[in-house]
Amino acid sequence: MDWRRVLLFLQRRQDLLDAVVFSGGEPTLQEGLPAAMDEVRHMGFRIGLHSAGIKPAAFGHALVHADWVGFDVKALAEDCQLITQVKGSGAANWRSLDLLLHSGVDYECRTTVHWHLIDPQRLLLLAQRLQERGVKRFAVQLVRTARMLDEQLPSVSAQACCQNCGKKCGHCSRHLFYGVEPFAQPLSSVATELPPDLQRCCPLWAGIHQGAYDMTRLTTARRIAIGFAIAPLALAGMALYALHDLGTLKQQSELIVQQDWPKIAPIMVIATGVRDNGRNTRDLLIDQDNQAAQQAIGTTRQRITDAFTQLEPLFDTAAGQAAYADLKKHREAYVGAFTQVQALIRQGAHAEGVAQLKQNVQPAEQAVFKSLEAMMALQGQIFAEREHAAQTLYSDARRNMLGLFLLCVALVVAAAVIVTRSVTRPLGGEPDEAARVLSQIAQGDLTR
Repeated sequence: MDWRRVLLFLQRRQDLLDAVVFSGGEPTLQEGLPAAMDEVRHMGFRIGLHSAGIKPAAFGHALVHADWVGFDVKALAEDCQLITQVKGSGAANWRSLDLLLHSGVDYECRTTVHWHLIDPQRLLLLAQRLQERGVKRFAVQLVRTARMLDEQLPSVSAQACCQNCGKKCGHCSRHLFYGVEPFAQPLSSVATELPPDLQRCCPLWAGIHQGAYDMTRLTTARRIAIGFAIAPLALAGMALYALHDLGTLKQQSELIVQQDWPKIAPIMVIATGVRDNGRNTRDLLIDQDNQAAQQAIGTTRQRITDAFTQLEPLFDTAAGQAAYADLKKHREAYVGAFTQVQALIRQGAHAEGVAQLKQNVQPAEQAVFKSLEAMMALQGQIFAEREHAAQTLYSDARRNMLGLFLLCVALVVAAAVIVTRSVTRPLGGEPDEAARVLSQIAQGDLTR
């Protein structure tokens, strides 16, 4: 459909409709979405957005133009690929959710449930994760199975029986809404990486294997004690390696929490503040006695200034500092332009004020938004790099942890074999059997 026809339609609906929702499909895949949203806002409509945030950078660009977002949470981040069949879709979906929660924009999170893809336990865990993230509004809607594109998915109704609880899945969903979580299982995961000093263990293993540690020099009690001690020592070693990598993951998390995420809040404050002051200035052109608009302009200007003060020290790279300087320059031009409009309004020169608004304020406002979009793109690149580093660390840790586990199993088995042989060989067999034979010999029975 021609966009001009859409605008003509909306012009006929001015003063009849309150808001326009940009939906899809996935609307953020359209490069012209932010400009279209801003164009509709200038017509006096509030803006809604339906999105699953499959492209966090594009979602962030559109988010600053929205008043409300209906956000589609596909599933737990680790389960999204099963549903979307797209690698990395879970990380993108949940990264966009974090952008939404930090933006201050009103929202509702939704999840569409097909019981063949999301069982009640995973749904309850999803609700827990969202609550921990700070989500306040979460809606669950059941899939309509009458018309599905994937013919391989069975048409499982909402009344399908849950094998785990023995009741209907509708029962499990009601527990979700009532805040009761009878099926939630506490989850824990420990990713570890094998430190370089693992090689120090190899001589010890070789010494034991080659008989360098002569078990015959030890008492039986000490041999057994060594055998029992191997298992907890191996577990302790695995725990130390786990703590080592947890420390590395903690450092990664601290970088995100202390350096990366704190930038998002002031950026959103600046974006919404510029948008609000533009709207308040236009309101003054309509009614110069609008005291609420005049007060809001001053308050918002101070809020933006405070956000700039908070944002400046957070950029420690050349690219970040350049992006900040560009944003600050365009903001100063924007403030100067709409300050002139305010002066013209106070003088009663409405026509000149309107001309100033069109010629200077709106271009300056667009320049500010472009600077903000460039800054968000830079942040998106930083987050992508963090994600890649974390994924690499996780993959290495998983591989090394598996290797360490197999090594510990081999060590325990080898210790068990060595201790057992060191006890049974000198006796010629099992201790009980040897004791019985010795008892018979002591009684004079030499038949065996």
